Amino acid sequence: MAIERQPGSYAFVTVPLVAGQRAMMTFSLGESELLAAINLEDAESIVALQSLLQWPKRALISVRVLPFIRPPLNTAADVPKGEPAFEAYKERRSAARRRYQRQEYTRNLERLGRSSGWEMTDSGVVLSHDILIQLYLGNASLEQILKYVSGLLKISQRIDAEGIGRVVDELGLRSDFDLKVDEATLMRRRLADLSQQLEAQGILSAPSLLFKGEAYLGYGHLPRIESIMDLERKRPSE
Repeated sequence: MAIERQPGSYAFVTVPLVAGQRAMMTFSLGESELLAAINLEDAESIVALQSLLQWPKRALISVRVLPFIRPPLNTAADVPKGEPAFEAYKERRSAARRRYQRQEYTRNLERLGRSSGWEMTDSGVVLSHDILIQLYLGNASLEQILKYVSGLLKISQRIDAEGIGRVVDELGLRSDFDLKVDEATLMRRRLADLSQQLEAQGILSAPSLLFKGEAYLGYGHLPRIESIMDLERKRPSE
């Protein structure tokens, strides 16, 4: 995939995807940077980006964005079955959890001004998240990233590689999105490698935040991060 920056366009940085090359992408986070780990298939991740855009403290910090794609943890299959009453209790808890998740999903769609969700093809998942890596490497602003994400959500209810190519073209970039098998494989490997690195930092799901070496599940911990920032500002310099 070749992505060429045009004058005035977003700062995409092409990472060569040549068969046989190492797909690993290593990220680093500065002291004054906050990382948002997101999954573009997840409505809450998009809401998190919008919340960060409106966050008053954003003027004092650099917000970076990277994809995090890991299957959800599920250890239920490894737990031996208990007494019927206990299993009935577990099922009630599971039903309550599913009901809450449905309600929260609906609320997130409403926050995005949508009445229905979206789905991605396999190639769409790989390509859309790999472009997030390109934006990260190019030091794209949060506004630029949200413009890209908003373009994806305007495609339709089914986001594929062809539609993503049109979105990137509309952003003023020339690109070739005829994904070859070896390129797609390397992209998948790079996404998996990156997600493993983030997981090692304590991130287990998307959206999550990473700030000063601490991981925060969801985006509801912004007040806590604000408190840390305020304390550091009040601390006398040596």
